[in-house]
Amino acid sequence: MQPFPGLTKGLADSKQLMRACIYIQQIMSLTDMTILIPFDESNPLPNIDLIIKKWSTITAPIYIEKLSPSGRPTGAIALLGSAFCVSRNNNYFLVTAAHVLKGLPDGLAITARIGERAVLLNNLPFLLSMEDDLAITMLHASWTTQFGIDRVRSIDLDDEKKGYTRLGTYISIGYPGSKNGINQRLNKFAINIHGTSFNEKLEKHESKPHIKKPVVFKFNKKTALNSNKGRANPPCFSGTSGGPILEIVGITKFDDSISMSCRLEGVFLGWHKREKEIIGASGTALIALIDEVLDKMNESKTRTTLPSISTHA
Repeated sequence: MQPFPGLTKGLADSKQLMRACIYIQQIMSLTDMTILIPFDESNPLPNIDLIIKKWSTITAPIYIEKLSPSGRPTGAIALLGSAFCVSRNNNYFLVTAAHVLKGLPDGLAITARIGERAVLLNNLPFLLSMEDDLAITMLHASWTTQFGIDRVRSIDLDDEKKGYTRLGTYISIGYPGSKNGINQRLNKFAINIHGTSFNEKLEKHESKPHIKKPVVFKFNKKTALNSNKGRANPPCFSGTSGGPILEIVGITKFDDSISMSCRLEGVFLGWHKREKEIIGASGTALIALIDEVLDKMNESKTRTTLPSISTHA
């Protein structure tokens, strides 16, 4: 694993960056809703839509401002990838894929919708594990206070969902590059989140992932359906790397309704078109990475920075 001091080497224009953050904050909204609904086994797709809508609140798009050849801000903002928030032992982390952040050019990197705030990621110390293609940074109290964040919506990695039944359905949530982009100068913006569901987790797979112990799922775009069971044309997965892969679980209530929730299965890394397989880093690998960081922090008795730990890549 490698400490990654900051997302960019230089800030082109801090005022321009803050304007971009405020702009994104104004056009994004949060929906908080409970998921206690009758479950129709013959057509679970509408229920999946509601779950995606609820759990999208833990996600965040990561952007970098486009610069001109001379290094000046252009007013356009490009999507880098997706991210999401998790909690572990009452500590909050922002998670994405390592390849989303690795090798960034100079520019402005931002993320939106963390605790209903648009925030800067510059100078946050990300830790990269190239072995599992994961990147994490702690959202410590001084940082959240700086941006006025009073609540971080996250998935609790300590909650094992005991008593819940696995329903055999998984969802990935992210921000497709073809559906997202911002150009303030032209007053054009598009910020769209997309969720995809799939049912077949593979123990044996045909693709050759770039990590050793991936989670792999079968997904064929040509047979994808929308909520009305009609043919769907899913957007390109480019831009969704770093988003969560969640497993839907449920527990039956006294009135025969099902309370549906999610547990983390992995982190979306890509889709292999020829093999029709979704590849992700496992949730187990993410927890191990976070626990190693927390162990090192407990040893040093500090919670202000991520420690430098051994490189496994």
